[in-house]
Amino acid sequence: MLSNVSLKHKLLGALLGVGLLGVFVTGWQAYRRGERALEQASINQLTSVLEERRRAIEGYWADVQHEALSLAESAVVTGAIGEFSAACRALGGEVERMPPATRQGYRAMVDAHYRDSFLPRVRGLTSTPEVTPWQYLPADPTTVVMQAVYIADNPHSEGARDGLDRGAGGGPYTAAHARFHPFIRAAIRQFGYFDLFLIDHETGRIVYSVAKQVDFGTSLLSGQYSDTHLAAAFRAARDAIDADFVWLTDFESYAPSFGAPSAFVAAPIFKDGRRLGVLALQLSVSRIDAVMTGSRRWKEQGLGETGETYLVGADTQMRSNSRFFLEQPEQYLATAAQSGMSELRRRLMKTHQSTILFQEISTPAAAAAVRGQTGTLTQSDYRGVEVLAAYAPVAIPGLHWGIVAKIDTAEAFAPIRALRRAVLWTAAGIAAVVVVLALVLARSLTAPIHRLIAGMQTLGHGDLSYRIAEARRDEIGRIASAFNRMAAELETTTVSRDHLTSILDSMSDAVVVVRPPAEGTGWREAAVVTVNPAACALLGRAPADILGRPVGSVMETMTAQGAAGLWLEEVLRLGRIGGRAGVYKIHDGREIPLLFSSAVMRQGAGAVQGVVWTAHDLTELKALEARSAFIRETFGRYVSEEVVASLLSSPEALALGGELRKVTVMMTDLRGFTALAERLTPEEVIGFLNHYLQTMVDLIMHYHGTINEIMGDGILVIFGAPTTAADDADRAVACAVAMQRAMREVNERSRKRGHPTVEMGIGIHTGRVIVGNIGSSRRMKYAAVGTHVNLTGRIESYTTGGQILISEDTKRDVASVVQVGRQMRIEPKGAKGELTVWEVKGIGGSHGLVVPSTEEPLILLTSPIPIRYAVLEGKHVGAVAGLGAFVRVSTTGAEVRSPTPMPPLSNVKIWVDDPGAATHELYAKVVAEAPGTVGSFAVRFTALAPEAAAYFGRRLAESRFG
Repeated sequence: MLSNVSLKHKLLGALLGVGLLGVFVTGWQAYRRGERALEQASINQLTSVLEERRRAIEGYWADVQHEALSLAESAVVTGAIGEFSAACRALGGEVERMPPATRQGYRAMVDAHYRDSFLPRVRGLTSTPEVTPWQYLPADPTTVVMQAVYIADNPHSEGARDGLDRGAGGGPYTAAHARFHPFIRAAIRQFGYFDLFLIDHETGRIVYSVAKQVDFGTSLLSGQYSDTHLAAAFRAARDAIDADFVWLTDFESYAPSFGAPSAFVAAPIFKDGRRLGVLALQLSVSRIDAVMTGSRRWKEQGLGETGETYLVGADTQMRSNSRFFLEQPEQYLATAAQSGMSELRRRLMKTHQSTILFQEISTPAAAAAVRGQTGTLTQSDYRGVEVLAAYAPVAIPGLHWGIVAKIDTAEAFAPIRALRRAVLWTAAGIAAVVVVLALVLARSLTAPIHRLIAGMQTLGHGDLSYRIAEARRDEIGRIASAFNRMAAELETTTVSRDHLTSILDSMSDAVVVVRPPAEGTGWREAAVVTVNPAACALLGRAPADILGRPVGSVMETMTAQGAAGLWLEEVLRLGRIGGRAGVYKIHDGREIPLLFSSAVMRQGAGAVQGVVWTAHDLTELKALEARSAFIRETFGRYVSEEVVASLLSSPEALALGGELRKVTVMMTDLRGFTALAERLTPEEVIGFLNHYLQTMVDLIMHYHGTINEIMGDGILVIFGAPTTAADDADRAVACAVAMQRAMREVNERSRKRGHPTVEMGIGIHTGRVIVGNIGSSRRMKYAAVGTHVNLTGRIESYTTGGQILISEDTKRDVASVVQVGRQMRIEPKGAKGELTVWEVKGIGGSHGLVVPSTEEPLILLTSPIPIRYAVLEGKHVGAVAGLGAFVRVSTTGAEVRSPTPMPPLSNVKIWVDDPGAATHELYAKVVAEAPGTVGSFAVRFTALAPEAAAYFGRRLAESRFG
């Protein structure tokens, strides 16, 4: 009923009802009219852009037809086709008369071009595992000679082959080419085409092209490209009887252009009513882009930040480039990968910098446009974004395309949202004015009453010093005077209690006080009369949920392990319980350590006044103890006991967070271990590894290194963390030399068991890395991370068996004691440039150690051993690089003679045919070029099976003893 509603609320209701109703009705009508007008304006703008682009692209294709006819009728083209066709026929006769060696030379030039330049790029742009060379290699001798002269032997780069006017030789074809090529080249550059072809109408041979791709000289009737769109256009133009005939083709992935999207236009060449041949033009995608993107001025032409127009074919693939790919190709490809586009399509897009034929468009607007329909709609586009789209068919003879113009709805309808915000802000402003007026009026009438209510609430919350200042003589003034007298009396009686409460509140220990229970009930029913904030936090309850409740229900979830529910009975029996430590399970299920005590409160020597319970949290003390245990457990596995003791004795030992520190990093790896593991049982492999690692770990501990990681047969060690010393780099190099010396004992044990021997390579580098605890609460380790750790692994990868390589930074720190041999320039992956590394021969000073020599002299073989070899690319074997022969051999390396030289530090796989036995496979590293011998290089074996070693032993014996 209205009589129960306050006066303030009545005033507010009346003013707000009248004001807000008017704002709502007026604002809603204005918003709806504006929304419809702005939405129609966006549709009209997009439709206008669509029509303009459709007329432009149809006009472009009309221009293409006109330009093709103009070129086919030009005097230059009609003269050129006749001379080029005759010159090709003459060239065919010349080729037949050439000596076989000359023809073979041309063939070798073309084969090398296809093998080294064309086929590798084609392989990377196809989903077929292997690309068969004879799919592309020309078989016709005349074609081979033409491609040898103008492609394989062209001094210009691939994209600039049209710069060659006169090829090698002085025959009729080169003379004709030198005369006509500059004029035709200038013409297609002027018109903006990628290539121009002149094709003999009788043989189908491409007797001339400007760009000189691998289709040059081939026959479109029977050659490799007879099933392409270019061949279809040629056949249509060849069979045409009308001189004004023009044939347009759709885009296809054209192999001679490395799969780039290509479209063609062809026209017959007539002179005086006699057919001379066919002219074909390969269109440039850039001209279509210029039309469809408005020369990339999307924003100036009404498409804003997200709008674009594109063409789509009947196969649902794009026929023009996406705006978003042209603007941000890397981001576009990343989004395409997340949406599930195949890796091959993304690679083709990136290679050809185009989405034509590679981006699928399956939206409703694209489908309707291809069906010949026109309209607008909202949909999700090929990016998965909501857009406003206009669509229409494109009238181009012979092509079944549609055009779509679209813009993100978020941008297209942004003015509508701006209008909605303006209406809402206006309504909010008017409503705020109405509210302020209502509050001012209500406050002037109800303020005295509110002050009385507020004073009573303050007093109820415990502020007994509060007084109401109300200078009135009416009933409200008398009520205020009575309120002030009552507050003064309450303040006098509660001061002492407040002092005691403040002491309890400031305590960090939990305190709970209970009073005796009612007669006839147990102490479990005793009510809680006092509780401090620390106890509330421990019990997980607010004071209101504890005070006045039975202590048995309040503390039922808080029990000590092994003594649940006994503390109250014990304190009553004994009078007090002090200093009992235990682990307690609290309200949230956590178990925390507490120091528990309790005592009975008595009045004099008689009646019990209550029981007080206190508890001290031992969590921080236990954490400190656990921290010390963590240090001993963590570092005890990786460093010596002396280092652990030093950490625990230092106050800073507990600060084990991440820090940037200069350390020396050592990386080791076994050579030949994979071959050894393949020949042993699992038990033997583990036994070998354990013995090897025990030997090396003992040495690392001796030199105070920290084992960062053991990775199978590899070890990563850091010197300088967690403790640092001035001789960190010295100890790292000394440890490496000692480990190489220890390999003799490891291999001796392997030989006694009939197992092959192995060698170890070691890389050392010094730099600043991040060291600290890495992992989670369940699994943690102390480790080093950073680019210098990775760089150490790269340096190690350049070592051969028995070798130690150190970086320039490490050599600088150990220069006074280290003995080095040859230096090498390497360019490891991830480095900013070339690095210099040195081979360690020994270390002096207090260490006095020398690296044992593992090199053996190479013996000249009485007859070379034929080999095949291939370069290792990472962990994969590349294509076979060449053939050669071992001319000198030892059990650790060989000298290779080959017409294909290999750069030093290359990793190679070698196949050796053993007559009467299986082919031996071995791995090696190129260490240097053979001195004084052209085309030869020396290798160091990194993995040599016992069968291969036995074979080399027999050949060495034959060479030594005849």
